Amino acid sequence: MNVATRKIEEWFKEKKLNYELQEGDEDNNDIFIIPCSLENINSTKIIASIGDDDIQMLMLNIIKVPDNKEMTVIKKLNELNCKYRWVKLQMDSGYVSVNVDATFGNDSLIAIWDNLLCRITSITDDCYPEIMKVLWI
Repeated sequence: MNVATRKIEEWFKEKKLNYELQEGDEDNNDIFIIPCSLENINSTKIIASIGDDDIQMLMLNIIKVPDNKEMTVIKKLNELNCKYRWVKLQMDSGYVSVNVDATFGNDSLIAIWDNLLCRITSITDDCYPEIMKVLWI
């Protein structure tokens, strides 16, 4: 477990939030799995990979896209990616996922962690209804 992982684990314990930690080895980052509910998404999870100086957060498979709507959804994702430059919305194997990442220094770790969590949850929650609208049309 690296120093950043220890600091983030302390943050979880202070906030009394649920999480699962999968410790990596020298070749793999530590992984936090964070269950969450948003206003527009009842139940999902954030997967956060913690390196020595970087964090990547993913929300996988938040929307299943039927084959006949893939191009329409891709166009909407491109539009949303331009609007929300801080996250990357993508489609893989028929599912929409969201990705955000950043590098950090020891002094900025918790501030960046908080910021990334806020970004991925709030932007995903804002984008979800817009993506669903193109599926309903």
